[in-house]
Amino acid sequence: MASRQLGSEAEGVRNPLSKPHHEMKDGVAVNVTRPSESLDVPLSFRIGAMEAFSHLVRGNLGPGTLNLPYAFARVGWARGMVLLLLVTLQGVYSMVTLVICKRVLLGGREGTYMDAGYAVFGAPGRFSVQIAIVIVQIGVCCVFIQLISTNLEAALSGTGINGTICTLCVTAAALLISMLRYIRNLKWLTMAANVMMAVALLTSTVDGLVVIEEGQGSKPGSSEANDIFFFLSSMFYAFEGISVVVPVENSYTTPLQPTEPTPPERHVSFIKVLVGAMGTVSASMLLVGAVCGVAFSDISSGSITAYLATERPNPWFGIVNALTSFAVFMTFPLQM
Repeated sequence: MASRQLGSEAEGVRNPLSKPHHEMKDGVAVNVTRPSESLDVPLSFRIGAMEAFSHLVRGNLGPGTLNLPYAFARVGWARGMVLLLLVTLQGVYSMVTLVICKRVLLGGREGTYMDAGYAVFGAPGRFSVQIAIVIVQIGVCCVFIQLISTNLEAALSGTGINGTICTLCVTAAALLISMLRYIRNLKWLTMAANVMMAVALLTSTVDGLVVIEEGQGSKPGSSEANDIFFFLSSMFYAFEGISVVVPVENSYTTPLQPTEPTPPERHVSFIKVLVGAMGTVSASMLLVGAVCGVAFSDISSGSITAYLATERPNPWFGIVNALTSFAVFMTFPLQM
């Protein structure tokens, strides 16, 4: 991303992100301020409401969502629905609060999580936020690579290609696709990935409904602490896209003012898109998690598509599992 200054002395207001440094003036060293680096997205690379919606949905419908049927199977559909609602409410609240705080702290300008941390706590805040984001994103990216590598190894079984080679190839390809610079460059990749993921979730849900209709599946959920903890952990991980909120918001422009929208209009419009996208994500998680958790109560896999590809004889499930891998791969840059 290109860097830009977040403010100027000409505006008459000192930017809260400005860092002090010394410059020589008339032979005397004086303290002046210099804004930290931020993100300046050219107008030609900004995105509209539908693209922002698509990126937010795709950023949260990934490997974590595929693990929810297993989590629901452990705690039961009723208890799982209540817990999902609670986690969803705090997740959406946190995302909206993040956008509002960014606007207040940065004056409506584009910026990063680190800029917000610096505005509140100074250099320690910037460093702490950066470390936290790096740790979270390394974990998410490792899961992405592991999922794709595992599915690739399964697809190439019998060829002599082992898991290590698959992991190295997937990592190299992921690094290459991560070179895409702006979120707008991911438009078609994200749309294609959303279609593939929708096919995977729809296939899993329909097959689950068929199993339930046949009177199969279902078992009492557990109320043990470790199962509750596992479900909550799975839900928090399923909202893996919280880190893409600020980058998407930085690139967003309002539908009515695609050139230079004022900060309040842009933030209000984006929050509406954000709430709509997360509502869609939550409904999808609830549907596939509850239905498949009841239908496939014996599931022991962290991926419902991998479970179906293994346990169901229909080759379509193998195709769906492959589509899931492609969907995860094509949106890997969103996590960078």
